[in-house]
Amino acid sequence: MISLPLIYRQMLILRDIQEYSTPEVAEKLGITVEAVKSRLHRARLMVKEKINL
Repeated sequence: MISLPLIYRQMLILRDIQEYSTPEVAEKLGITVEAVKSRLHRARLMVKEKINL
């Protein structure tokens, strides 16, 4: 099982599973679009690293 910190897990769920747009995620979480992009990128890297172990 892959465990991610909440801020990264939220990004993956909202963008990749629930398919909200980046601006929608930013609005829902009260953060900037840039922060969403950055966190989503980090979250995907974390998942990729854990899968490749």
